[in-house]
Amino acid sequence: MTRSEFLEIIKNNINKNDYHLALVNGGQNPEFSYSIGLTEKLGYELIIAGGFISIKDNESIFRYVYEQLQSGSTVDSKW
Repeated sequence: MTRSEFLEIIKNNINKNDYHLALVNGGQNPEFSYSIGLTEKLGYELIIAGGFISIKDNESIFRYVYEQLQSGSTVDSKW
């Protein structure tokens, strides 16, 4: 994949979901994920540190946190 193709994926995800979620799990712990593109909307990016069970679970947690912040609610301890 070229750099321009990768940047296009990021732009498409931001347009579709308001952010792109980057996962980092190079075999070292803790694994983490971070957003790209939320600074314009929230004024900051989000980071989830620590291992996660699956990519799908991590995406669900991330989306939940984002939706809570977007609505102005506090994030409860659902997870």
